[in-house]
Amino acid sequence: MLTLETFSEDNRTKIVGHSMYRIATDRYTGPDSLWYIYECYNDVKGTGEWARSRSCFTTDLQKVIDIFNSITAEKEILDGTWKEKSTMLDLHSVPWRIDRAADQFFRDNAAALTEPEKMPVSLLSTAMTYCATWENPYAEEAVRRVGMLDLYHTLTDHFERVKFIQYAFERLGCKLI
Repeated sequence: MLTLETFSEDNRTKIVGHSMYRIATDRYTGPDSLWYIYECYNDVKGTGEWARSRSCFTTDLQKVIDIFNSITAEKEILDGTWKEKSTMLDLHSVPWRIDRAADQFFRDNAAALTEPEKMPVSLLSTAMTYCATWENPYAEEAVRRVGMLDLYHTLTDHFERVKFIQYAFERLGCKLI
């Protein structure tokens, strides 16, 4: 089992079945560096096809190590089954705007962004502004906090959902414009 104390360049890879898992970091270094798990999978059926995926982005190396240790089968990152073992939000699944401001916000707040249920309302509303769509986990968290998540999920009209999200944030003391 990998721990923070035993983590090093030489022991952050494991093979399970036909999957190789490796803890890696992004191109930045320092305390704001994003850690993630990289999976490389080969079906070894003679086709030579490979699948690769990265997930579990956070600045908290301990969270990544915990998920890494919980992996017991092949294709857990590729299939997303690691999410069932963790409460951490997969930041790859969030519809982020693609610009420098959103990238910097993501980088500065990555650890907090993985747990919307623990975020203050001000950070939830700011995260909303860096999302490309109104349908994102931060909007859902605001609606959940005001006790209306089930009703929100019944709405099918986009504009009704937007108004619902704005109402939820108003009830939490924050006005979205």
